[in-house]
Amino acid sequence: MANPDPAKVSLYIDDPNFYDRADLIIKLAKKLRAGNEATVDETDSALNCEPKSHYAIVLKTAIGYVQAASDYFERLITFEELEAALDIGKKGRDGKYV
Repeated sequence: MANPDPAKVSLYIDDPNFYDRADLIIKLAKKLRAGNEATVDETDSALNCEPKSHYAIVLKTAIGYVQAASDYFERLITFEELEAALDIGKKGRDGKYV
């Protein structure tokens, strides 16, 4: 979108903190999406810091789910541990059960 409505950007993006360019995990994702490599320190920092925006929270959650699935398929965790890691049966951020 070349010319977004500033009032709508404020209402839907900025005010609810949907997307924050300062989130390290978003910076890491943008770097990887551009085809660049990330250092171990950059990756660790991004995954270990607490995300601030909704987008960063979901991004970090998704990475955790992929890691849990990988651990399960490599037989590093049990099925029960996989369920726990995937938040199955837990309440989500919206208060509804997953």
